[in-house]
Amino acid sequence: MQTMPSRRRPSAVPSSGNNRQHPGILEISEPVAFPVYAGQIEVLREVEVEIWAHPDPDMLNWLAQLHAGRVKTALLSNMPWDLVKYVRANFRWMDDFSFKTFSAEVRLIKPDAAIYEQTLRGLGSVARETLFVDDRENNVQAARALGIHSIQFESVKQLSKELEVLGFPILPAIDDGDDAQQRKQDIKFQL
Repeated sequence: MQTMPSRRRPSAVPSSGNNRQHPGILEISEPVAFPVYAGQIEVLREVEVEIWAHPDPDMLNWLAQLHAGRVKTALLSNMPWDLVKYVRANFRWMDDFSFKTFSAEVRLIKPDAAIYEQTLRGLGSVARETLFVDDRENNVQAARALGIHSIQFESVKQLSKELEVLGFPILPAIDDGDDAQQRKQDIKFQL
């Protein structure tokens, strides 16, 4: 983990689409046109590592079920290089994905159509036979524009209901117990 920067104002990182060193973070700043500073990027990276370090157990169980059922799956993420290396080295559940597309490796970011097409090629799939799940509306809309069935993720329960409507063969199990609520409360971030 990086230490927090001194109180002096850090240099700005350009938030143009040409800078792909921090794709996910720059993607956040571009729509609202505010500068992103190096110290802020480090804090956001630390938060992102925490998020990836505490994945939803229900979603991990679903991924394992899909893998066991021989359903081809892919991870499509806008994470930066250092996080890609960390995730690949530390999370065995990543092996359950049939294919992985990381923006840092392909030098593209969601919602660029080319990154979805790259992932479809990697899966050996076509858009009309593919399901995309993401929590960001603009990413879901971009996938839909390519003919990919898409669901905007809000909760495991909501996802399961929408998958059932689509007739998807393997649904995520839903843990509505106190343990699920406690897990959500345990993950807190201070910025």
